[in-house]
Amino acid sequence: MAVLLVKLSPMLRHPGADFDGMRFDGTPAQALMVWAVLAAVLVFGMTATSYGGWQVATGKRSRKVVFAMLGIFSGLCLLARWL
Repeated sequence: MAVLLVKLSPMLRHPGADFDGMRFDGTPAQALMVWAVLAAVLVFGMTATSYGGWQVATGKRSRKVVFAMLGIFSGLCLLARWL
């Protein structure tokens, strides 16, 4: 997701302009929504990876992290439903 954000950012910043043979023909609001979805998926993945590493290292579960993951997942589902 980080690579996608970096590669797509110039194109999303200037809708309608060509960047490296790519063009985003949506509106600025749609570009912002694409950024939001990619960023939310990135945060979800980073949290899951970090939590997995912490769980391997300590052998314990954390209710706070589980609820945070459920919150992020719920937000992604709501965002997808809204789109």
